[in-house]
Amino acid sequence: GTAKNQTYYTWYWNDELVQFTANTSVTGQERHRYLVTDNQCQSLWSNYAVKAGNAVHMYDLATKFDIPSCKAVALTLKVYLLSNLTDLFGDIPYSEAFKGSEGIDRPKFDSQKEVYEQMFADLETANEIYAAKPEFEKASMDIMYGGDMKLWRKFNNSLYLRLLCRLSGRPEMNTGSKIKEMVDNPSRYPLISSNSENATVRNTGVDPYYNYFRPSDFDVAKFTRSAYRITEQFLKMTISGRLKDRN
Repeated sequence: GTAKNQTYYTWYWNDELVQFTANTSVTGQERHRYLVTDNQCQSLWSNYAVKAGNAVHMYDLATKFDIPSCKAVALTLKVYLLSNLTDLFGDIPYSEAFKGSEGIDRPKFDSQKEVYEQMFADLETANEIYAAKPEFEKASMDIMYGGDMKLWRKFNNSLYLRLLCRLSGRPEMNTGSKIKEMVDNPSRYPLISSNSENATVRNTGVDPYYNYFRPSDFDVAKFTRSAYRITEQFLKMTISGRLKDRN
């Protein structure tokens, strides 16, 4: 579901923000003018927060039934999802998030610095669990890595490295030494080393794992309906490029 939504956001947001397309519906959506409404922000927030909540629930169940592999995967997914949320919104709930069962229905907002520190701690914990070589009991349920914990560990640490790189311009976070430690210790922090190890959810053709832009769901007629238009700017760029190619 997350992969599908991110594909959708690429079209819904990026094409509009770079002004390749413009929404001309009567609802007044003007992302191409950089006008973002509260509802649109709420949609982004809910998408990542709900799925992160699912990951935390997975962690809680894995703890209850003592399934280390699922605990590690849950932590990796939690960080992956909340890293997107904090990069979008800055300060977000983390330390008190998803604790409604404990009576915390208004979790405090941690600073983005605190969020990153907690994400790093969760990734370290996950890496330690992976290092113990836990087994994934139902490999068929893992359509990304087929239950291969070695690959999940590489994804976990590559995500860790990515987040460290995002903070490389913040000297107070001292990410340089951690990056060096990870790169210098591949046995302790194995990383993705080839495209075949990428964290890729491949489409199966069964909902929700299908190409969002498949013809049956997103054909030319639907894309060019009255609400969506290719912008004059994009047409001029295309025509200009073709003329240069001819010359």
